[in-house]
Amino acid sequence: VAVVLVDAACVAVGTAVGGIESPGPAVQVVVAGPPVQTVVPAVAEDAIVAAHAVDHIVAVAALDQVLVVVTTNEGESILLKEVLHLFANQGRGTYGEGIFVFPEMDLDSHIRPKILLGDTCGDAENINIQIFADPYDPNSIARSRDIQNFVKIIKEDVNVSFTYNYLPTYSRILEEWYLYNLGGSQNTVRDNIEGVAKYLVCTNDAFGFKKFSKLQNEIYALYCDLNSERMEFFGVEQLSKCSDSNHYQSFITGEELKELEKKAMLYEGIELSECLYNIESAQFPAGIELAEAAEITRTPTVLINCQYEVPIEQMGTAACEINNSLLICN
Repeated sequence: VAVVLVDAACVAVGTAVGGIESPGPAVQVVVAGPPVQTVVPAVAEDAIVAAHAVDHIVAVAALDQVLVVVTTNEGESILLKEVLHLFANQGRGTYGEGIFVFPEMDLDSHIRPKILLGDTCGDAENINIQIFADPYDPNSIARSRDIQNFVKIIKEDVNVSFTYNYLPTYSRILEEWYLYNLGGSQNTVRDNIEGVAKYLVCTNDAFGFKKFSKLQNEIYALYCDLNSERMEFFGVEQLSKCSDSNHYQSFITGEELKELEKKAMLYEGIELSECLYNIESAQFPAGIELAEAAEITRTPTVLINCQYEVPIEQMGTAACEINNSLLICN
């Protein structure tokens, strides 16, 4: 979403509209609050949209109350809301329940935050964090410690519900490589590759975030040939070198997972066993269905309170939109 404008509280997300060029006289609209400027035409029907990118979420004031309009024709004025209604009526965006939504124009290659307009699944004191990742995806590996640290920090201030969702991206490439070069049954190859994802999803479900983090660290210590005892001190720099490992692009076997299970001190119980048995018909489809509904295609992606869909780099920005008293906001 490029810009979401709400009657009660205007929120610009990701790529803010920076200008609309028109042969007609221009109208400059300035909304009070953190500076966001939008140039709209007096003759909006002839407008051609142009965009100016911003890298953060900006909260600005209500559309009706603090709108200042300056025009090139003295004495002419127009309300921003009226122009947005006109754009929505032209099919350039949508309007409903006091909310205007205009699609992202994506004039650059940056990944932007999105604000989702469905039901939320948390609040300021109970934050729901869902990660969509692929355990063999280099970006998911490199950012795994960032996600762990983010959740730990948030948990110091508020209640946190954390879910790890498997979204196959790089794993499908790995699967195709195995089938092309080594042959075999697709079901067998996929089952072997997805073993890590099954354990990560089910460990989080059965034991919670702390055990999940421990197992994830043990997995990447093996896969990336790193010292497991120092994993909590590593970050993007060390994990980005995973491709130098002899294990890289070779799936972690069932026997290796059993050993890692012991290292992570996962004393297998009924919850873990049931999850591993049912995951292909339960947790995996549920995570993929949620990703499709939110149009999430990249890994890793974070969904916060079912409201903000953000790349890893902007987790903190989104969390602070929900609760600006969090430690990370200061």
